[in-house]
This record gives sequence, C-alpha cells and structure tokens, in this order.
Amino acid sequence: LGHRRQFQSKQSDRSNEATLGRYQCKSRLINIFGGITRCDDVARGLLEAFKEIESNIPVVIRLTGTNHKEGLDLLKDSAFHSASTMGQAVQKAVELSK
Repeated sequence: LGHRRQFQSKQSDRSNEATLGRYQCKSRLINIFGGITRCDDVARGLLEAFKEIESNIPVVIRLTGTNHKEGLDLLKDSAFHSASTMGQAVQKAVELSK
C-alpha cells in the first residue's frame, strides 16, 4: 500500500508540474471518479504531490466514488478548494480564476 501511494504521489507531481509550468492557468480543476481507486488514497497523493510544487494557482478538487467522504475530509484543512458536484467545481474554478 505504501508503494502504491508513493507511486500515485510521484505521478501526480509530474503531471502537476507539467501542466502548471506549460500553461498560463488562473485556476485548476481536478475531477476524480474513484471506482476501484479509493478517493482517500488520491487525496493523500495530491496532498503529498503539492508539497513539492510552489504555485499560487487555486486548485479545486471534486472527488466522487469509493471513500470520497474520507478523501474530502483529508482535504478540508488544506489549501485545496473542494466541491461535491461537477457544476459546483466548475463554478468555483471560474470564480477563483477572476
């Protein structure tokens, strides 16, 4: 399990660096549908990955699926903005980009 989390974190880290460094983003929306993948594991991976990335771009995360409530609880006290529905996530990302 520890190796899987480490892999998820490194994958997330590379993806975030590539996107944030390549585009002129004003906000970022991450949408996760966790069927087999547990949303709490994804949340831990995102928290770990973003420790390595310096950015002032607001990030909105929508988690739905297996253990999504636990994942959202993990993100509650972080710099991430969370949303329950895709509509809410898009609205927050647009508002934060202004």
